[in-house]
Amino acid sequence: MKDKMAAHRSQISSVVVSSVVDTFNLMLRQNVTAMATRTPRPPGPDMAVYACVKLDQQDLSANFYFSFDRNLLMLTAAAFYEKDRGKQQGIQEDIACAVANIVGGKVKTFLNRQGYDFVMGVPFVAMPGEPGSDDTIHVHFSYDRTGDNGLVVNYVMEEKKAGSGAS
Repeated sequence: MKDKMAAHRSQISSVVVSSVVDTFNLMLRQNVTAMATRTPRPPGPDMAVYACVKLDQQDLSANFYFSFDRNLLMLTAAAFYEKDRGKQQGIQEDIACAVANIVGGKVKTFLNRQGYDFVMGVPFVAMPGEPGSDDTIHVHFSYDRTGDNGLVVNYVMEEKKAGSGAS
């Protein structure tokens, strides 16, 4: 199973890239571009919103963690809401979870077409965490072309220990 997972990593990253870029550029009216993989500077205190979506099947999990620059979410909210409402944390969290839902759904569809049998959990607001293990894949996006601001998607696919079943 691990070899099969590794074979799909670049394809999953491509699905993540196209999903994020299309979602922001076409649906949310923001110019977001994929950046070369690197370690972005950590956002300052209170300058990020985190969301997570988990894909699960009996023997395998795929967890996607999103770190959104709060300014990107405020710009996105301003395209749809009056200015003050777009600054509300709940609106920003809704946008973050909506993007996680779209990306997670597209990745799930891709993987299930490859023979997997994933179900997707409901995206949720997450707490900031460590980037994960050496198996974590990082996909970085920018909205200001400097590469320092935007969105980072970290994901990891892991085999479950025998007997753990679906969560």
